[in-house]
Amino acid sequence: MSDLIAILEAAHCLDADLPAWLQQIAEASAPILDRGQGTAAMAFQTERESVSLRHLAMARGPVDAVAVTNRVVVESPVDTIEAVFRSGNPAGTVSQVIQAMSGSNEIERFRRISDGRGADGIGCIAHAGGGAGLAIMAPLPEIATMPPAERARWRQIALHIGAAYRLRLALESFSLDDDSVEAILDPNGTVRDARGSAKSKSARDVLREAAEHAERARGPMRRRDGDESLALWQGLVRGRWSLVDQFDSDGRRFLVARPNEPGAKDPRGLADRELQAAELLGFGYAPKEIAYALGLAPSTIGNALARARNKLGLRSHSELAALFSPGGMRQRLMELEFAGESLAIGSLPLLASETLSRLTQAEGTVALGLVQGATYGEIGRQRNTSERTVANQAQSIYRKLGIGSRAELSSLMRDTG
Repeated sequence: MSDLIAILEAAHCLDADLPAWLQQIAEASAPILDRGQGTAAMAFQTERESVSLRHLAMARGPVDAVAVTNRVVVESPVDTIEAVFRSGNPAGTVSQVIQAMSGSNEIERFRRISDGRGADGIGCIAHAGGGAGLAIMAPLPEIATMPPAERARWRQIALHIGAAYRLRLALESFSLDDDSVEAILDPNGTVRDARGSAKSKSARDVLREAAEHAERARGPMRRRDGDESLALWQGLVRGRWSLVDQFDSDGRRFLVARPNEPGAKDPRGLADRELQAAELLGFGYAPKEIAYALGLAPSTIGNALARARNKLGLRSHSELAALFSPGGMRQRLMELEFAGESLAIGSLPLLASETLSRLTQAEGTVALGLVQGATYGEIGRQRNTSERTVANQAQSIYRKLGIGSRAELSSLMRDTG
């Protein structure tokens, strides 16, 4: 297995400016993804009607690879761009995502726009919130699919990169003396300084343990077991802090704990934890992955999602995920000022009640996984059930809704939003 931890190290070292930071992520990803045409790291911004690139870095590609990659993004059909950058598919190939979301064959145009250099692309999409995100992508010579185990790894990597990019966007300074620094630790976990919410003994203990785990992940284990290393290194600590590398004037490395809680304007009184969990669910992550991303217990996430559903008047995870998805209604809500508060106004439920009422709650959750492009096996592992059971549930969904494919299901769920 290639060095997955090198990508996390690149993402968590924020001293460089955005172009240099993207370059180090592209270079760390290239040994794993590159198939001869280079690997791109792209910072993007999604608006209500468009997707724009902030910056694009390329590792290992031909001299004109940046120009070609930029042209592919700019000239690709709107539906293709929407499917790739707004979908709840954190990892996979471009063809997988397009087929799962729209059932279209626009991947052929992808090949033409790229001058035949790529029949497909492989990588991940990392959402930072507020429409901002980062894509890592490498052209493929043939149309392909990303195997389930590889998708699981890249989904975890995308969680780290999304959190790191969110922190970049929020910080004005990367100095050790910045007010946003709540703890400074040695790489071995020793807490040298703590302030604010990191001062309590329990907070220092949690940060110390997280630092120790990150260092273990960065040690010899990374070569022996990349999956275990990924599992050890938390994207966030206790749902609040990111641990990022910082160097002093003598070149000594420290781990700095900075607040980096995911957030968006709250549509209806959601607590911070409920909002964090709901946003990650909307980005296509399962509850177990959300627990990993926030450094919290799976039961804590399950309770937070249940409370969020109840507060929003939704009956299932599928409705909650659809609301918070990158292209979902949450981004289309109208914002009003009332009594000094910012309110988000919209109409719920997101999906037509007559459509969802035909499905059981379990089928609704499976339908969400199908629309997000997950395989039967991946959905089964997330639901602790067999692949055969998921296949039977999928056929039941298609039969009840009078459709015959994922593509039709995706179109139906979009049209009823």
